[in-house]
Amino acid sequence: SFSNDSKVCWNGTQEIAVAPTQDCTTIIPMAEPVWLLTSLAITSKVGNNPGSRRMVQTEVALNPPLIAPAPISTQAPVQLQGSFILDAYDNCSCTCASTPDKQGNVTYTDCPNNGKCNTTAHAIYTGGSVSVNGGAGSTTSSFGTDPTGNASVQNVNPWPYNINDLITQYKAGAQTAPYTCTGTQSFFSTPPTYLNCGTQSSQNFGTYPSTLPLEPAAGTFTSVTEYIPGSVKLTSAATGSGILIVDGDLEVNGGLNWYGLILVRGKVSFTGGAGQNVNLYGSVLAGQDVNATDQSQSDNFGGSINFHWDVCAMKNLNSGRPPRMLATHELAY
Repeated sequence: SFSNDSKVCWNGTQEIAVAPTQDCTTIIPMAEPVWLLTSLAITSKVGNNPGSRRMVQTEVALNPPLIAPAPISTQAPVQLQGSFILDAYDNCSCTCASTPDKQGNVTYTDCPNNGKCNTTAHAIYTGGSVSVNGGAGSTTSSFGTDPTGNASVQNVNPWPYNINDLITQYKAGAQTAPYTCTGTQSFFSTPPTYLNCGTQSSQNFGTYPSTLPLEPAAGTFTSVTEYIPGSVKLTSAATGSGILIVDGDLEVNGGLNWYGLILVRGKVSFTGGAGQNVNLYGSVLAGQDVNATDQSQSDNFGGSINFHWDVCAMKNLNSGRPPRMLATHELAY
């Protein structure tokens, strides 16, 4: 517990009290300070009657950027399989000399970059366990490279993200994919059921930057917030930039190029056809099915995926939005 002078932070879904000396931006999920605005209104007096007074206090805060703390951030267990590369050095700030090994995996030799390199991410951030099927993959982070050990993986309990609230927040104002989705939706049944939005090929959501791995300049790509209202399978090299929201399970087969955040309610499966090019600059942030207690309910990543954590791809996703009103209190005066 904290004293009455505790700082209050807003993490996008709830207010959190922290120590007065703590920076809200160091919290996971990242937060912004809450400001208390006080307004006093006085009407003009009429004759001998004084004017009435009313005082209102409002709590407001900017919505923080949703910067997931790893290339793969998932509440469910994670299974890595086949060939995979997970790079937790921030592509936005790290310039590293590298030497590929005989398998083509990259070993970094001079990170961090004079203290400017953001090395805070693990390769995997999860509320579950991590298992590896096959030995053709690699993970890279400042904490180590073992994909199943504590060095490269950060296990967290309790899980700090409320995926339901985040989807509700970010789908407001998003464009909805024009898919015909069928079935019944019941998020909180056991097991949950989602709409089925079918298989979608060669989908483009916004414009993917052409200058990567160099950070793209403003105006050289178009970011969107795309909402898919159920489970979907994306094939034949889907591309895009911004926030991709999947209100169900996500399966990717045949490649992906995404710059930003992929926010998924249910399970995630990346399989096949991705090649060695970087498929994701940013992060996947996924939830957990109600009954996801065994490995069959895990999120599966493999098939030559290559994910690279990138703060710049995520930090501007809330830019330009006005402060959010969190609460209003009328005070006796």
